[in-house]
Amino acid sequence: MPSIEVDTVNGLPSEEYKVSAVQASRVMLAEALTLKQKWYPKIYNRVNNRFEMLSKFMSVNMDEIEARIEHLQRQVNEEVAHNNSRSGVVGESSRASEDLAPSTHPSIEEHRRYNTRKKQYQRKKRR
Repeated sequence: MPSIEVDTVNGLPSEEYKVSAVQASRVMLAEALTLKQKWYPKIYNRVNNRFEMLSKFMSVNMDEIEARIEHLQRQVNEEVAHNNSRSGVVGESSRASEDLAPSTHPSIEEHRRYNTRKKQYQRKKRR
């Protein structure tokens, strides 16, 4: 990030510095989304609010951000797979990759259907 250059007219940081700060914030938020996909809704809403705030200062291309997230996700998964293959032991690092990988489970678990029918038993005849 460039050093802060003060605009001599109003004593505030220059526009170039503001734009670079917004760009850096976008990159950090995209990386944070990549590394932590299983967020609580409150945190997820805060991140969305930050993206909306940043979009006021600079156009936010969500396709670009999603592409960057997918790229970073692949890098993280490849690194974890490489570390697992080197060690030959499945352990904590494999659990980390499960946390980073997109969930294959539905976000809302479906209720399991149990056999609730009452079984009809025939009475045993006594002799």
